[in-house]
Amino acid sequence: MASPEIDALYDEICPLAERFAKAGFSFYLVGGIVRNHLAGSSVDLDDRVGFVDLDDIDITTDAQPAEIKALVTDWFEALWTQGERFGTIGGRRGSRVFEITTHRAESYAPDSRKPEVVFSTALIDDLSRRDFTVNAMAWTVPERELIDPFDGQSDLVAKRLRTPLDPEVSFTDDPLRMLRAARFLTRFDLEADAALLAAVERLAGRLEIVSAERVRDELHKLLRLADPTIGLRYLADTGLLAQFWPELNQTGIERIRSVRADPLARIAAAMIGSDDDVVVNRVRELRHSNSDVRHIRSLVGAATTWKRVRSPLSDELIRRFALRTRGSFAELVDIAIAVGLPCASEVEASVSRLREAGDLDDLGPELTGEEVMRLLDVGPGPWVGEVLAELSEYRLAGGRHDSADLEAKVRRYWASRPVR
Repeated sequence: MASPEIDALYDEICPLAERFAKAGFSFYLVGGIVRNHLAGSSVDLDDRVGFVDLDDIDITTDAQPAEIKALVTDWFEALWTQGERFGTIGGRRGSRVFEITTHRAESYAPDSRKPEVVFSTALIDDLSRRDFTVNAMAWTVPERELIDPFDGQSDLVAKRLRTPLDPEVSFTDDPLRMLRAARFLTRFDLEADAALLAAVERLAGRLEIVSAERVRDELHKLLRLADPTIGLRYLADTGLLAQFWPELNQTGIERIRSVRADPLARIAAAMIGSDDDVVVNRVRELRHSNSDVRHIRSLVGAATTWKRVRSPLSDELIRRFALRTRGSFAELVDIAIAVGLPCASEVEASVSRLREAGDLDDLGPELTGEEVMRLLDVGPGPWVGEVLAELSEYRLAGGRHDSADLEAKVRRYWASRPVR
C-alpha cells in the first residue's frame, strides 16, 4: 500500500474509523478499491481497466444502520438513507461518496427476486457472501492490514475466478452473480474455475428470477469494456445468454467487438438484419427506456437499410441517414464498419468532412414558419408546413444555403404551388 492516493484516503477516513472504534465497532474498507489496488500491483492490467475510483468508497462494519447513522451524520456533508433497510447508509464528504454497510449474510429464497437481509457481527460472514474471492477482501482501518480469508489476492495473481462459498450456494443466493462473472473474466483477464462453470451451466435457468433491470444494467457494464468478447463467449457457452438475449450469435459478437464501447450502439450493431419486431421486443424486455428503444431501433433500421442501398454514396445520402439516426451518425459509421460495408471507409471520411463543416448540424428547414410568413407577407395557414417540408428537402439535398438561396427557393415554390 505504497500509493500516495491510498495514503491520502487513509488520512482522510482515519478520524471516521476512530469514531467507530471509540463506539466499540469495527471499520473495514472493502470492494473495488481493495481489489483494483491489489490487481494493479500484482498483475498486468491494460489501460482500459484503469486503477481505482478513489471517490467511491465502500466500508463495512458490525454497527447497525441506526448506529452508523448516528456516527456519521455530522461527518458527512450530505447523507442519504434509501438503503437503510438493507443495512447501508450513504453520504458524501468533499468529492468522495461513501457507502457504509452493516456486515450482511443475506440469501435469496428460491423464488425471490430480492435478498432476505440478515445482519451479522462477523466480517467473515460478510466476505463469504460476496460474489467472488477477488471481491472478498478487506483492509482494516487504521492498521492497513489485509483480511483475505478466501485467497482472493492469490486468485488475482493466478488469474482465476472463484466464489468464496460453493458456487451452487453463491449463485443460488444471487443468480445475477453468474452474469456478473462475465465482466470480471473480461476485465481482469481471468479464467473461470471448473466448479464455477459447472454450477453456472446447471443453474443458468435461475437467472429468470432476477429483474430485467438488473440484467440490463449488468449487460451494459460488460458492453462498456473495450473488448467484451471473453465475457460474451462465456455467456453463450454456459447457456446464460439464451436466458436474456437468445438472438445474439457469433456474428453479432464479432460486430460488438468492432464497435466502440457504447452499450446502445453495440446492441444495435449485434441486431442489424433482425426484424423490427424482434429488435423492439428484445430491448423492451430488457427494460430499456422508450428513448433507448427508439435510439436502438433507428440505428438498426438505418444500418439495415444502408446495406440495401444501391445508389452511390453522396453527401445527400449521408445527410438523410444522419437525420434518421437523430444525431447519432457517428455510431452508425461504427456499425457500418463493423458489418463490413464496402463503402464504410468512404462513409467515415465523408461524415468527418461534413461534421467539420457543420453540415450535419440542424438538418431541419433553415427558416422558421414566422420567417417564411414575413418573407411572403402572408398570414398563417397549412401552407406554412408545406413550405417548411420543401425547405427540409432542400437542406437534405443541397446542404446549407445562404439567405438569398433560401429566399429564392421559397418564392419559386410559392409561385409554382397550385391554387387551392
